[in-house]
Amino acid sequence: MSNMILYAITNWDQHFENNRTREMKSMAWVPVPNKMDGDGYTELLDHPDGPLHYAAWMACVLIASRCGERGTLLRSTSEPHDSASLSRMSRIPAAVFEAALPRLLKLGWLSRKSFPSKESQVGAEIPQEGASIPQATDYGTERNGTEINTPLSPPKGARAKSSRSKTGHVKNNPPSLEEVDAYCRERGNDIVAQEFLDHYTANGWVQGKGQKPLVDWKAAVRTWETERKKRSVGRDPPKQILPPVEEQILTWNPYGPPPP
Repeated sequence: MSNMILYAITNWDQHFENNRTREMKSMAWVPVPNKMDGDGYTELLDHPDGPLHYAAWMACVLIASRCGERGTLLRSTSEPHDSASLSRMSRIPAAVFEAALPRLLKLGWLSRKSFPSKESQVGAEIPQEGASIPQATDYGTERNGTEINTPLSPPKGARAKSSRSKTGHVKNNPPSLEEVDAYCRERGNDIVAQEFLDHYTANGWVQGKGQKPLVDWKAAVRTWETERKKRSVGRDPPKQILPPVEEQILTWNPYGPPPP
């Protein structure tokens, strides 16, 4: 039975949470310690690629703050992050994470534990009739203060998951930052995924003047895309502001600037 590795930030609650963040349903910022005289920091930076590895560490912290179980690197698909997925999220090359993760584990900044793969779950033997196979979703995903279980990805060849909410309101099952970011990059638009999520989270996932419940977030992304294109068409370039005529006359010198 093959297992995957789930990385987690060591002592997350102690180092990267405070009384304000513990009340947040989702984190838009992270309190980061500013100590730079410890042995761990010195050892991490004392390497030819130390600055890159530190950048990878900070990316892990930021990504972990937005995961369903804070402090872990567990994706919204209930699969652990790896170097490739961390690279897609942070735009830092995967090779940097491949080199940095073992060093962060050695320093004790990261911890890891075995995580059952989907293949091992599918092939697991059910001990008795009616018993269910343990799922990776036992870890759960916290959204809007409610613990929910995210279903596993459909098998190969199955119909792709629709962005339309089965409950009729996206608020009951909002998309993750990864999902919105991936869709925006797929369409090649300039929409910032975090801005999109913050907007609809703040207004309760409603749209239009009638404040109707949003039922398809991908359609909303395309609407944003269309509206931005409309606003950019016919936009005049910024006008150059010139000083008053009197000032231009006083400062005009037909012989050029004075010698040094």
